[in-house]
Amino acid sequence: MTENVANIERLISILEELYAEGEGPMSTNVAEVTDFLEGMLDSSEVRKIVVNKCYGGYSLSDACHVELMKRGHELSLREQQEEDEAYVDEPKWSALSWKDSWGRDIPRDDVMLIEVLESLGVESCSGAHASLHVTEVPSNVEWWIHEYDGSEHVEEAHRSW
Repeated sequence: MTENVANIERLISILEELYAEGEGPMSTNVAEVTDFLEGMLDSSEVRKIVVNKCYGGYSLSDACHVELMKRGHELSLREQQEEDEAYVDEPKWSALSWKDSWGRDIPRDDVMLIEVLESLGVESCSGAHASLHVTEVPSNVEWWIHEYDGSEHVEEAHRSW
């Protein structure tokens, strides 16, 4: 990877020299290529995204949900509060013991979610019908999650008309 970065940096310096010497349409093309190559350099950083890799559906385990609450994760705390309010006549732990859809509102690139998955392990964080996986994509890519029957993968977002 570092060899590729060095090659891109070398190309950028050559193109910048050409841009400084030229005028007119050619210099515009050189500038566009330089911008493109600089964008490639930015893509050397990655963003981590959580997806479900099996049929069934994305969800977090009780252990993962509890760990997120211990760390003060706002959406997990709110989700637990909503469950507790729905079951006011039952003990507070009852919702935790049966629910298999924790964490569906948490953004898949949530930093705390990634930290918990990496510390507890994806197997212990996967919900009842899930097999979670952390996928890395370039940080400058606009992405979305494609899902079929619960199985997911990350795709780059493209324009459509």
